[in-house]
This record gives sequence, C-alpha cells and structure tokens, in this order.
Amino acid sequence: MQIIPEIAVQNLIQVGMARLRADRPAFNEIFCYLIDHPFMKYRYGQEWIDKQWDWFNQTKIRVIQSYSLSSQTVPAYSIKASSEHEEESLAVINDSFGIDEDGRERGIAPFSAVITIGIHANKSSDQVMWMKRILFYILFKEKELARDFGLDLYSPSVGDISKQNDVIPENVNSLFVNLNMTYYNTWIQRDASGPYDVETGLILSNLKNEEVEFW
Repeated sequence: MQIIPEIAVQNLIQVGMARLRADRPAFNEIFCYLIDHPFMKYRYGQEWIDKQWDWFNQTKIRVIQSYSLSSQTVPAYSIKASSEHEEESLAVINDSFGIDEDGRERGIAPFSAVITIGIHANKSSDQVMWMKRILFYILFKEKELARDFGLDLYSPSVGDISKQNDVIPENVNSLFVNLNMTYYNTWIQRDASGPYDVETGLILSNLKNEEVEFW
C-alpha cells in the first residue's frame, strides 16, 4: 500500500472541520484564551468568539491541492507536497517486513515528507490568524485519525504571514505551515497473484455516520 500524504492531509483537515462545526464547545475551547484573562475578555470576549463561530459555519472554507488555488477559491487551506523521500535512518536490510496473515512476504519502506499547508484569505491577515488556530487544533485533536490514514508521526512549524504575489493570487494574504511527517509504504514481495486485502489499522467506521462536505 502506497500512502499519499497530500491526500491524507487534505482529508484530515476536511473531516476535522466537519467535526468542529458539530462541536461548539470545542470551538470555544480554541479561543478561550481571549475570555479567560480579564484584559483579553475586555478586548475580545464571548461576543467576538460568537462572531468567529458564525463566520466559520457560514463561510465556505475549501481544502484544496495547491495547484487549484485562485482568487475565487479563498478562504482556503491549500496542500502541497514540498518533499518526499525514503527515511534512511529507519530503513532495514532488504526492506523486509515479514509474512502477512495470508502467507505472503511483504516489504516495507519508511518515508519522510514535508507537506506545506497554505492558509489563504482575501480580506485581512487577522482572518489568516484565526484559520491557523483552527488548523492547529485539528492537527493535534485528530492525530488518531491521521494514524488511520497512515501518517504515523507529524509535527507542524509555521512561517510568517506574507503576500507572495509571484506564487499566489494578488491581494491574497497567506501563511504557510510545514508538516513534517513519517509513514510507511508496503508491498507484496512474493506470491502477489490474485486479489488481496490490505489491513491499515482501524477501519474508519466512525466516519460512516458523519456528514463531511468536501468543498
């Protein structure tokens, strides 16, 4: 089985946003810093959080591959595979994984990748800031789901808010999060004839009854 990390991250964010829209207390938790301190409560407060909640629920925030980004698709999270390579420090001799439950010899190769998540908004840099906080919440809240998608380990790092008009549409404010990750690709080494099933861990049965809107 070949893990496609940019697809995994795209679906992780989409599912995470759908779950967050169904969980108002979780949304409040993201921004509780702005009401727990008296000064922050004076400057922002629950009314401000309510406005952000309305914006988050009423705005079409797309999660797209970076090549689909345009001025018509913002606000959006864009996904790009910045690098992908075999992780030599985790490699083993002959890439041997052992014998699976069907008696077939399976190979394995550990990979590392950097997926760049762009956060894009067309109105103000503040909007990008709030989208960043939502993204970070999803990345940490949904780590179990990420493992189900084949991403064994990841850690995010953030750059500066910038206007990169040579890369992205004009007048679009952007911030970029680099997601460093590790995952494993596997294959049937011998006796690969006929149909076979690949066990990926938890079957995502808990997603069957969730309504996820893929914009």
